[in-house]
Amino acid sequence: MRRHEFRSTHRILENSERDIEAAVGQARNQLRAFAANLAVSLAQQSMLMDEITDQDLIGAFVTELKRGKKDRLMVTGRGRHRHVV
Repeated sequence: MRRHEFRSTHRILENSERDIEAAVGQARNQLRAFAANLAVSLAQQSMLMDEITDQDLIGAFVTELKRGKKDRLMVTGRGRHRHVV
């Protein structure tokens, strides 16, 4: 009888360990998915342009077209800092 109880207890412990490992794996996967979605969301927010930045970029592009290929103008940052390349 004790041997049967020991086996039953051992089986219950093994099943519990497997269930815990599966839950931990699932939690890790959910955390990875959450982190990936958060990274994408933050990247999208950082790429949003306001109207002023959009106009600055268009103006810089037009200026570069007028200058031709020599003395190019590169727009960096949020479109407000201009550096000649």
